Formats: sequence, C-alpha cells, structure tokens
Amino acid sequence: MRQLSLPLIVIVVGLAATPAIAAQQPPVSLSINNSSAAPSKDTSSAPLTGTTEVDMLRGEVEALRAIVDRQSRLLDELDRRLQAVTSTNSEAATVASPTAAVPEDAAPVAVQKPTDEALEKKVDEFVRRWGKLRLTGDIQARYEGFFNQGFDLPVDVPARNRLRVRVRAQLAGDIGSNFDWGIRLASGSFNNPISSQQSLTDFYNRKPIGIDRAYLHFDTKSDGTNLELWMGKFEAPWKRTALTFDEDLQPEGLAQSLWVDVSKDGLLRSVEFTAWQLPYRERAIGADAVLFGGQVLTDWKLSENWGLTLAGTFHDFEQVNVIPVAVAVAPGVVNAGFEYGTTNTVVINPFTNLPEYRSDYRVIDAIVELRNAGPGKDGRWPIVLRADWIHNTSAFNNQKDGGQLEAIIGRRQEQGDWSFDYSFWKVEREAFPSVFMDSEMLIQTNSVTHSARARYMLRKQVEFAWRYFAHRRLATTAADNRWTNHLQFDVQYRF
Repeated sequence: MRQLSLPLIVIVVGLAATPAIAAQQPPVSLSINNSSAAPSKDTSSAPLTGTTEVDMLRGEVEALRAIVDRQSRLLDELDRRLQAVTSTNSEAATVASPTAAVPEDAAPVAVQKPTDEALEKKVDEFVRRWGKLRLTGDIQARYEGFFNQGFDLPVDVPARNRLRVRVRAQLAGDIGSNFDWGIRLASGSFNNPISSQQSLTDFYNRKPIGIDRAYLHFDTKSDGTNLELWMGKFEAPWKRTALTFDEDLQPEGLAQSLWVDVSKDGLLRSVEFTAWQLPYRERAIGADAVLFGGQVLTDWKLSENWGLTLAGTFHDFEQVNVIPVAVAVAPGVVNAGFEYGTTNTVVINPFTNLPEYRSDYRVIDAIVELRNAGPGKDGRWPIVLRADWIHNTSAFNNQKDGGQLEAIIGRRQEQGDWSFDYSFWKVEREAFPSVFMDSEMLIQTNSVTHSARARYMLRKQVEFAWRYFAHRRLATTAADNRWTNHLQFDVQYRF
C-alpha cells in the first residue's frame, strides 16, 4: 500500500506546490555575452531566456524533492508507529478496535501477560495430595526347558519346553518428607505367591494381573538413629535370600526397623533391628495364621576394599497347619491357596481327617556376606561371596537344616556390563515351609541344586540372561536318582 501511495502523493503535492513556488520566485534575468559581463540590475522588461527557464524548473524540482523527502519521513514514522501498535495489540488479552486513533503522546498500552498460575495451583494440589510420582517396572520374556526329568521315577519323563512372560509396574510417591506409598501390579497366577511368571498357554486367553504391592511407609530420615515403619503388602524389609522367601514373594502385614549409626571410621559401621508381624491366613473362626519374626543386622568395614554383613533372623510360623489344606488347589480358583504342592512331610490327622504338617516351623536363619570392590578402579567387577544357613528348631526329625552358597562377580548397571554367578543349594526336608521358597527350584526341600548364570547389559535398561540348573533329590529310597537339567534364557527391559 505504501509503494502505491507514495508516487500519487508526490504528483498531487507537486501540482499543488508549483503555482505557489512560481509565485514566490521573482523573475531573474541573465545577460550572457562574450565578455562575461555582470547581470543587469534592471530586469523588469527583459524577456526570459532558455537558461532562465531551466533554472526555474530546477528550483521547482528541488522544492518538490524536499517535499517528497518530508512526506517519506512522515510515512516512515507513521509506519513505525503502526508496527508498534500492531505488535502491542497481538500480545494484549483484548485487541483494540482497528479504527481507533492512536495519538502521538498516548501512554504505553498495558499488556496482560498470560500466566500459568491456575495450572501451577493444580499441580501443587496434586503433588500435595499424591506426592512426587515415580513409575518403575520391567517386562521380561523367557524361554525355559527341562530335560532328563523324573528324578527318581523308574522311567524318564519327556523333555518340556515353554515360553513365559513377566510384567510388573509400580507407581510410587512421596507425601511430605517422611511418608511414601506404592502400588505395584504384576502378572502371574493368583494362586502362586512365589512367581510372577506367566506361561504362554491356555488357548490365547488373557493373562491375569494382580496387586503385587500396596503399602504405606514412614521414614524419619534422621542421622544417627533412623526409624522406619511399613503397613500393607510390601517388599520384605529384612535381609534374606531365596533359601527362605522367593524374591517375587511380597509379604503382607506390619514391619518396623530401627537403624543405628555406630561409627563413620570404625570397624563396625551400623546395626539394624527389624521386626515383622505378617498374617498369611485370617480366619473368622479359630486363631489367625501369622508369621512373627525379627532380625539383627550388622554392617562392617574391614578395609578400603572389603565389607562384611552379618545377619541373624528368627521366623515363627503360627498355625502353620493351614498350609497343607491349601496346597494343590485348582488354578482357576482365585486366592484359594497354592496351585503347587509341598515337599515337607504331610500326614493326615485321624480326628479331623485333614492333612497337616508333621513338623512345626520356628527357624533360625544366619547370613554372612563378604564384599570386595574388585580389580581395577572402574568398579565394573565387584565380588560378592554369600552364605545362608537355616535351622528348624521345631522339626520332628533331624532333617532340619539347609544352606546356600553364592559367588557373584560383575555388575548390572551400565551398557556393556557383565555379571556371572554360581550357586549351590542343599536343603533337608523339614528345614523351612517349601511353599514360600525359591520358585526356580523344581523341588525346594530334600533337594540338591547347582546353578550357573551369565548376564549382559545390552543397553542400560535391556538385559540378557542365561542360566543352567542341575537338580536332584537329596535323599530317596528309589534305585535311581537322576539329575534334571533346567535351562533359562531371559530378555528383560526395565523402566
């Protein structure tokens, strides 16, 4: 628009200004001859020459040029003001009318800047109510093969191959500085508390997902002495191995822990006392079945590269005979008990005609763990040596002990990390309630098992794992006692 209006303004102004300029200019007469004489002072009667006309036209052009320059500067100033007003109106919450006049001395327009105060209030309210949320979990795919099955049966059992998946997802949050909560969902059968693996079978039916954790946790987070409390379904807060409770098992009830800082530089660094009250069968009539227990754990610093942990634990299973009547239930019945059997001694009560354990279970558990930073300074090859021994003080016979030895080298933190471990497992029949022990063992008690595993971090969150087991019964009356070969290959993604 400015390009079209500028010539038009020049022409109009020029036509209007020409008479005025001509009227203001007195006629000038020049006398030009060979002697270059000075101009005559009397020019009233002298006719206009060609040179005089050219000079007059040149003056008019110069005057018009000055006017055009002024008009151009005026247009530039108006355009600058228009740009400023347009920019201001686009940022304002309300746009002024396009026909409104903008005086030169107008005050700056007050711009209403958009704010996120409402959104911030909603976020603050959400954080106050639910805490800072964290989503974690893993997805695992597994191939599993069993060969030379049968143990002490008179004939071999054909090999078995299966595919399995595991899915776990936990949402957790902080409430203030001392409380936190968590809810975790996991795959797996509702009648198998020691495994969240789900076999790919059953005619492509949907796989069950259940509440694996649901807890509230209090932590004083104080120096010197620290108190923690748990209520709900949570990860066991005491130190354990799969010799007693499978790592997938999430106990339910109450737990308390008191940690004491002994020394920063001394040999003994800290002491921790933990107690728990975990009902595993609540009954409307009769006493509830509850696990009471406690642990004393000490942490030692032997040298710059060596550390030691010693833990002593006691488990008291009250009303333990509710377990035998709940084993080998139909898989389709939800929360009916255990879909697998028990390897402890079971007898039939002649008065009730119900199955019950031959032994009670009040078990001592002692763990020794020795740690070394490993060779090199990059920390990629730490070494862990662990021994776990259990002893049932209430067994009806001498088959009351069990033990596990483990050696681990390597870590599982960054891309390219390797970890290798070996485990030896030997447990007598009455050492511990078998229904809670390591699910990877084909037989939990009265068994001997060797296992070796290699794990590799393809990415920081992606892990490959290979594991081999050799299982056999510890004692049998049969003529044959074969080793069963058990293979696993896992691919796991953690988030």
